[in-house]
Amino acid sequence: MTCAGWSGMPRLLPLERHREYVRPAKTLPRVEGHHADWLRACKGGPPACSPFGYGARLTELVLLGNVALRARKLLRWDAPGMKATNAPEAEPYLRGSYRAGWEIRPEGSCRSP
Repeated sequence: MTCAGWSGMPRLLPLERHREYVRPAKTLPRVEGHHADWLRACKGGPPACSPFGYGARLTELVLLGNVALRARKLLRWDAPGMKATNAPEAEPYLRGSYRAGWEIRPEGSCRSP
């Protein structure tokens, strides 16, 4: 199988196999696009195809991979506690420092400009 770059149409090789292939029926709902899907969900429509509950966990996993690379260590992750239980050296990558005005604040607090 080959694919012509980002979002390119996949093709089976040799091309005879590609021409013979019968695609399965479409069973998943189709959306107009990522932003339209998200806006429809925000306005009370059906849930988005990539809900935040899924996307947040996926993003956390990917970012933790970067932290593990920087810490040069396999991380044992405590998700509720938001810390690597076996790698105190990873803490600087998890907490970081923030520019003025971009600090993480406790839930419910805000500062007007």
